Amino acid sequence: MNKKGTYMLGIVIMAFGIVLFLGQLGINIRWIIGLAIASYFVYKGWGLFVEIENSIFKKGFGICLLLVGVLWLTALIPVILGILVAGLLIYYGIKLVKNHQTYKAAPEMVAMGEEVNRNPFAGDHSFNPYDELDEWENQINKDDK
Repeated sequence: MNKKGTYMLGIVIMAFGIVLFLGQLGINIRWIIGLAIASYFVYKGWGLFVEIENSIFKKGFGICLLLVGVLWLTALIPVILGILVAGLLIYYGIKLVKNHQTYKAAPEMVAMGEEVNRNPFAGDHSFNPYDELDEWENQINKDDK
């Protein structure tokens, strides 16, 4: 590890320690960490965007960092995420309503051993090898395709 990296790591650890110590004393300054991180995103994003030798990928990443930093600084991230979640919920709700299909309930199953439609007084419906359950199953299979 180089000297500059250990120096920066030491400063970050010291800053977290100070914030924790002040929090124990009742002085909450945790918002400073959020402010520092957002400011760092804006700084690094602008640096990546402005540098001429950077590739398109690095410039795009710089723009993304810059946007996230600015949105974080202006406290608009929760608002945008809330609008995004609400929009997705509305979209999927409309999709479910449009695709709503009504199925008639499955016909009741006949207990084992009982004869179906074999009543001599049933008229023309004495025995039908194709019953309501088959019709219902065909409707479900047709709607799934």
